[in-house]
Amino acid sequence: VLIPKSSQESPTQGIIIDTGEGKPNVPMQVKTGDRVTYQKYVGTKFSEDDKDFIILQESDILAII
Repeated sequence: VLIPKSSQESPTQGIIIDTGEGKPNVPMQVKTGDRVTYQKYVGTKFSEDDKDFIILQESDILAII
């Protein structure tokens, strides 16, 4: 499937710094150090020590690169 760039939101990339426990009896698919792509405008953004962070749910991640 090809989607014209003008009609799609550009995804954002980041590196997983840490993960939570996840859902009971469901193993996490991502781990610390993974580079991931996620959709814009999701999660909770915050800054600390001049670095930007975002807290995402695993379901907001589009792909592990």
